Amino acid sequence: MEEASLHDKGGAAQGRNRRQKTDELLKEGKFRSLPEKPEDTGDASMPFARTHRLTTRGAKTMMAAAIAKAEEFGIPVTVAIADAGGHLVLLERMDGGRFHTVHSSTTKAVCSASNKRPTTTQGAQAQHLDTAHALGLALAAGPERWTAMEGGFPILYEGECLGGIGVSGGDWEQDEAIARVAV
Repeated sequence: MEEASLHDKGGAAQGRNRRQKTDELLKEGKFRSLPEKPEDTGDASMPFARTHRLTTRGAKTMMAAAIAKAEEFGIPVTVAIADAGGHLVLLERMDGGRFHTVHSSTTKAVCSASNKRPTTTQGAQAQHLDTAHALGLALAAGPERWTAMEGGFPILYEGECLGGIGVSGGDWEQDEAIARVAV
């Protein structure tokens, strides 16, 4: 018990020392702190931009809409929602959903977030992709990053892509309709 409290006191002292050192460096002009708001500098070249992000609450709202649509169709699906960086925010596999749909829906969500457009059998320039080219793209980007299967949609807000939603478990038209109703 005594050891732990001695250790805690040492950690607090180190934290105070770091803060003091930082304050000293700031006063000496060795480095400057960033302003609270970029516009406070009057410098238009500040390397920061205002951005939106997908919230867990927003993702849960989309998830509820997608699950309701799947229930309307009477099919068990998996719905994946990823943020703009392709990181999973939410995943739900409905009772009776097949286990491979977890990977499919996640890949659709990530791909649509990355490409900022729905997943489709068409290439980046809307050209038709034959099977060899579609497989080649998936291999080049990584099998968890690109797919030609429909059912993935970007989550767009004020022209900015905040993430993607992917649905798997129905036929391609059902997957697409479920994803579309959620965004």
